[in-house]
Amino acid sequence: MLIKLITPLQSPSCMDRRLRRVAERAVDGWLKGDQMARVLRRTLPSSGLTLEERERVAGVVHRVVRHRRLYEYILERKGFSLSPASLVKIALGEVEWDEGLVEDAPPPIRLSCSEAVSEILLRHVDYVERINREPETFLAVNLRKCGRREVKSMLEREGMAAEEFMPETALRTVSRGRYSKAAKEGLAHVQDPSSQLVAKITALLGGDVLDYCAGNGGKSLTMAYYGAPVFAYDKNRGKLRNLERRAEIYRVPVRVEWWPREHDVVLVDAPCSGLGAAARNPEVKYYRDLKGFPVKQKRILSEASRGCRRYLIYSVCTFTEEETEGVVEDFLGGERGFEPLPPEEVLPGILFSEELKYVRYRGRGAIIEAIIELSDIMYIAILERK
Repeated sequence: MLIKLITPLQSPSCMDRRLRRVAERAVDGWLKGDQMARVLRRTLPSSGLTLEERERVAGVVHRVVRHRRLYEYILERKGFSLSPASLVKIALGEVEWDEGLVEDAPPPIRLSCSEAVSEILLRHVDYVERINREPETFLAVNLRKCGRREVKSMLEREGMAAEEFMPETALRTVSRGRYSKAAKEGLAHVQDPSSQLVAKITALLGGDVLDYCAGNGGKSLTMAYYGAPVFAYDKNRGKLRNLERRAEIYRVPVRVEWWPREHDVVLVDAPCSGLGAAARNPEVKYYRDLKGFPVKQKRILSEASRGCRRYLIYSVCTFTEEETEGVVEDFLGGERGFEPLPPEEVLPGILFSEELKYVRYRGRGAIIEAIIELSDIMYIAILERK
């Protein structure tokens, strides 16, 4: 059965030498220990490539990162050197191999991940192909400035395919849609539909909302699109300053709090292993130790709860039991001022029936599998102050 967990190799894809050199340079930077996103930000803008060519190179680099251990295993057995050039070559489907070659490889090799992550994935086999897929690009439309059809038309006029998705803020488009006129003018921002559903649920609970781990503010912006009074806090001051700039560009009333105050609803979108978003950030598959995440998540949830008047929302883009139900149960065991709201009773009053099809109830919360083949896997729990 394990052999079926291998993500099929891509069909052979022609790439000219100019693009190959850029891809190899980026892969080399990543192999030397730099972060994939940082390598791409450093390499692509100065490459002289068009946006379409940059996106193609980025796709190859993502593929190398996503399947590195499997690729290296195959290359060694085929007599190739483990170089950036050979990794790009196999990512382009130019190295022939069959499943028999990796039949005896251990699960971490077949799954291309660390031993710790392999143990998790073998408990969640149904998610393996989903987190190893080629990621789609989605936009969250700024409903305070325009309608979704208007943004869809703008994208199509720029030659970018666009499709309406769930929830009502979501548009599916091509990868270069992130550079579109709509994105530059604050009419939409890049965001996965599962995150948009979390933002919708939080915004429509009622009252003012504090995004406690706001980061660069993706969910803050989307909650504001729904008309909720949104406040944002993050311990990273640089990210808060960036969020202030984004709120001005998008012309939404997201107010930054340098020190968090009390609010009706508090969203804790906590730092996590990110396994549910591994399609977009495949580096998370190589975490050697995930034990520290639940400890940090419970601490942040406890801190955030002090300023919560009514609803405390906990969300993470992962599916491990330790980071989902485990954190909620530990929190409820130590904080007697909150009780869980059954999501099967709350969510039907917020989400449309079509959206509910992608929600699976688990323990005290729910796993959001919004169009699961295409988007992130997220967990959400709604707690209410007694």
